[in-house]
Amino acid sequence: MRDALRLLEGEGLVRLVPNSGAWVSALNMDELEEVYRIREALEPLLLGLSLPHLAEGIGERLILLAHEMESAGVEDFLRLDREFHHGTYHPEAAPTLHAMVERLWNRTESYRRAFVRHVGIESLVQTHAEHHLLADAVIRRDRSAAETLLRLHIRRTRVELAQHPEGFQELGTG
Repeated sequence: MRDALRLLEGEGLVRLVPNSGAWVSALNMDELEEVYRIREALEPLLLGLSLPHLAEGIGERLILLAHEMESAGVEDFLRLDREFHHGTYHPEAAPTLHAMVERLWNRTESYRRAFVRHVGIESLVQTHAEHHLLADAVIRRDRSAAETLLRLHIRRTRVELAQHPEGFQELGTG
């Protein structure tokens, strides 16, 4: 249990307080801004490096996931969204970068959950459209388009999250 908590602490997901216990890390706007800006820089790079290594049928899988997200509830949407994006990243293309992106995704999961619950799953029309465009760029193996689309997708998410800090307070965090 201690090892698991230390791993979570290393990911920034919990704070370990001596003689008090483990506490879930609070959400805050400064961290959101910083982590999402890092994702904007790193994830398009990982996607671009991964494209030549992706299996031939990945595009069809991405389209299927994009369609499934359109009718999913919050938790299923979050799971499918993660599967979609991680399906475009190949660990062997850049192992260190892949591990960094994985940590950043883990760190931002609470922000995405808070946002989707606050604005409602039905408000994600633009997100769905971006997923379809990204799937198309991956199918075409268009590195420039895929990187640009992903960068804009992450940036728009960051901006929308920053416009709805009340969603975090509703959850009793930051």
